[in-house]
Amino acid sequence: MRQSNHRQFKEGNGEKTKEVFMKFLDEREAWFGHLLYGIKYGWLQNGCGITEILIREMQPTAVSVLKAYLPCYVKHGEQEFLPTKNQIIGVVQRFIPTTIQKYKDSDMIGESIDFAIQVFGLGTFRVNFSYSNDGGCLSIRYLPYDVPKLEEVGYPPIYRKFIDTIIEDVSVKSPPVMQESFFIQINGDAEMCSKNQTPEISLISTSVPRAGGGLILHIGPTGSGKTTALASEIRHIADNTAGLILTYEDPVEFLHIGTQSPVESFELGRDIKENDDFTLAEMVQRHSLRKNPAVIMFGEMRTLEQMRTVVELANRGHWVFASMHGNTVVEAISALMAIFKDEPYILSNSLKAAVAHRLATNLKGEVVPLFEIFMPDAVRTESLSKGGLDDLKRAVNENLGEQYVSFEASLQNLVESDKITSHEVGRIRKMTLGNITNKDV
Repeated sequence: MRQSNHRQFKEGNGEKTKEVFMKFLDEREAWFGHLLYGIKYGWLQNGCGITEILIREMQPTAVSVLKAYLPCYVKHGEQEFLPTKNQIIGVVQRFIPTTIQKYKDSDMIGESIDFAIQVFGLGTFRVNFSYSNDGGCLSIRYLPYDVPKLEEVGYPPIYRKFIDTIIEDVSVKSPPVMQESFFIQINGDAEMCSKNQTPEISLISTSVPRAGGGLILHIGPTGSGKTTALASEIRHIADNTAGLILTYEDPVEFLHIGTQSPVESFELGRDIKENDDFTLAEMVQRHSLRKNPAVIMFGEMRTLEQMRTVVELANRGHWVFASMHGNTVVEAISALMAIFKDEPYILSNSLKAAVAHRLATNLKGEVVPLFEIFMPDAVRTESLSKGGLDDLKRAVNENLGEQYVSFEASLQNLVESDKITSHEVGRIRKMTLGNITNKDV
């Protein structure tokens, strides 16, 4: 049995939200809130990119940096805090009250429960509770609350320039008039309007969507930074345009507040649901087309149908950002080509960029990003339209053209600036074996 839930705490500022969040937890589960805040302030501010938190019965809490779990010792007074079975179950029951009686009457073996917590100023936590041979366990995926600026993500200049061309395509701030929209500003009070008097109206032009579109694909394993990077791109576009942006996620992981563009976020399975007539992917397509957005973000493509839907939306003139699990650009595009093997031109017409993500540690122990970026030119778009991957593989292996940035180039930049150890270089190369060359450092 699989259950899901989502709870959001947003009170306008971080301190007020913390107060409300801790009050919600009550004294019995306050340890959980103190733990989350302690990890944020004690670890993340020191440059450690924590992506996972593991809480187990009567064991030290563990945090993951680049998939390596490190013990995080929590003190309660003079003693080390080790959560009990009842304390862990209490957290689950606090967020999903319907489990209270269920777990009083069962041993929980075989159960898996998912829920999400979003706390203003703290972060988003995707929580899974399961029961193993060692007892109850909370596996938590952590995403920081603040969306980093695009320039902070670490993208090379050529890709940042590409994102700015999307902004240029989405926004038009000059004639022709048919591509303009207007705010209607009414200068008058309610009493004047109620008396049927005509108020003074001012038309104020603003940027609006225009034709264009395409698919920007993000690829990487869990914890590679693709979700945060994707959120940064959406935020950058939202801050610099006024076209409608829709995000479809499971769960919603970042909030975009105070942006110039309206950003509407929908949680799959909660806000958008499948029914007897339409699958979840079909519902997303129908919902988005009714709203006529300039930009769509699909958090993670998990099924072949979702992949096809995302590509088809990109072919309708929308800019579509999406992510999928994978290791390299070739691997991801090959998977999509298999879906469109009879109509490869559908994918080639829509694909504008593919970005594969990796994380490494520098000499200071800080997490730094690595990227493989492919932005097909006319030659490779034509090749993909015929179902061919040879030109893509050759571009990857030989690092051809300005439209391709390899993992190897990213590594070499760190090596040449003395920011990474040879051991770390070897680890990254092993992860991408067969897709980058083995050069000596």
